[in-house]
Amino acid sequence: MKTAAAPRLLNAVFPQAIAVAAGVATVIEDDRAAAWLARRLPQAMPPSGELLAMTPWPLSEELGGLGTAPRLPAVEGRAWLDDAQEWAERSAHALLAASRAGDSVIHQELTLPRHFGTVRDWLAALPETDPRMLDKLPRVTWDQAVEHARAYHERLKRSRLRIAGDEGTVDPVPSVAGHRWLHLVTPEALDAESAAMGHCVGDGGYDHLTWERGRDGLPERSRCARDAAAGIWSLRDRDGRSVLTAEVHSAGYVAQIQRRFNETPQPEDTPHVLVLLDRLRAAMPDLDDPDWIVRDERDGSRHDLHCMPDGIHLKGPISPLNPCDWRRLPTAMRIEGHVVLRGAYQGVLDLDMGLHVVGRLLVRGGLRLTGELVVEGDLDLRAADVKEAPQSARVTGKVLTESEPFSICEPFSIWTDICMKSVGDIVDRMGMTWRDLAADFSEGVRERVRAGVTYEQVEIRRTPEPAVPRYLQGAPHYRQIEHRGGRRPLR
Repeated sequence: MKTAAAPRLLNAVFPQAIAVAAGVATVIEDDRAAAWLARRLPQAMPPSGELLAMTPWPLSEELGGLGTAPRLPAVEGRAWLDDAQEWAERSAHALLAASRAGDSVIHQELTLPRHFGTVRDWLAALPETDPRMLDKLPRVTWDQAVEHARAYHERLKRSRLRIAGDEGTVDPVPSVAGHRWLHLVTPEALDAESAAMGHCVGDGGYDHLTWERGRDGLPERSRCARDAAAGIWSLRDRDGRSVLTAEVHSAGYVAQIQRRFNETPQPEDTPHVLVLLDRLRAAMPDLDDPDWIVRDERDGSRHDLHCMPDGIHLKGPISPLNPCDWRRLPTAMRIEGHVVLRGAYQGVLDLDMGLHVVGRLLVRGGLRLTGELVVEGDLDLRAADVKEAPQSARVTGKVLTESEPFSICEPFSIWTDICMKSVGDIVDRMGMTWRDLAADFSEGVRERVRAGVTYEQVEIRRTPEPAVPRYLQGAPHYRQIEHRGGRRPLR
């Protein structure tokens, strides 16, 4: 039976979603477009992960975060940020009131919608491409904006592709096979790149990454080497045709790299990307490689994640690995550190590659481990569709296949013996299992936090599930702590 969507105002993460939307909207210069994105985006975020229903919220208000809205930065002249702050506070207060009234407060992560990037770029380009649309935005829904954004990108694709030329470019960087990188430092150069590549780097959406013009009308180089190196770079082949467009942030990371029509880079593009990164590290020593470029610890060589050599030796932390997207499966692969393998969303992928993990291996989705497997740590198959390890697998830790009731590996479980009043006390009682918890849900490692706290012995039991509305049917549902024969009131 299909369940109805849950009310968003009763989702504990909704105030944070409002803050995320406001944060991504700040990159849009026009206040009308930014205000629209900050208002529409939280409602358009789809749910991700398991839905947990709490009656009422089982954690203390301080630990659960109910009633407390995230603080947004105050930027002069951007009144819509104040509106977003007020909205987040109203949402947080509604959550707290619902919990105190005994209503079911849910927890389900929200993620950016599929077409977020195209909508954002369409909004950023509106002042140049369709300024009259800015006054119509309050009447535009998210779905309508997606259609407008699609039409905008289709117009870019249909535009006459041409060679962008060198005007408005500086600092050529020779690359392999006769290619070269050029730094695009004027709005006109971005417009030419947009026309040549069929994507939206032009039309004003990225003009804030260009250089200021001096008194002579020419672009002036920033005195800060980091700022001078950051911005939009274009890879040109030996005939001058644009191949890749890269956005490099002065904070030390590559925001995006796109091929023509916003296609993702291919393994054959990796040598060119490495040339640019190595050149820019003279100005930005802390510049990180994109997450799809990995380093082989055997010889320090770097490779595309989707086309790794046999015997590659990786060292964590690394992003979750999705073998379904790899062009080839390396044999005799060794990974040091916790790693997450994601399988197919539909069907099951047989992973026969020979894998040695020094750390915890967590498998999610449709993935069957069939080859030689060595895990110097725990093998966690609880989120996998196939909960069996190869018979020849060597696992030094535990093989986890089923979640135990009220397990600490579930983010909102109810523990016995303590009334949870402080995260510090929970961490102390869990010991190093905090690292495992982080590997499960954050796929990273957090520092252990200690705090002086007091706790009380309480009797905790799970009561039969109450009748719940349709939007909560099928969700793991928990009742509030029972304390000495009666419900312990929330403060």
